[in-house]
Amino acid sequence: MSHEHKQIILCVESTEKAKVDSLYIDEILKYFFDIGNDKITYVYLGGKFNYNNEKTKKKIREKIKTYGITEKR
Repeated sequence: MSHEHKQIILCVESTEKAKVDSLYIDEILKYFFDIGNDKITYVYLGGKFNYNNEKTKKKIREKIKTYGITEKR
């Protein structure tokens, strides 16, 4: 039986250097859900108002593209 793996992309307010939000979110997800082989990917916004700018959209597209390439191997 083949299982399709998923990528879940979460945009978080913290910076990539701090990675504070992702630490908390990872622990919560592990506690409540069985993520299995699905991939949680974070896009760090560096501020809550940066969610809709072109830089953020580009990061999201890159994450999707990179995941698609690694999944096909």
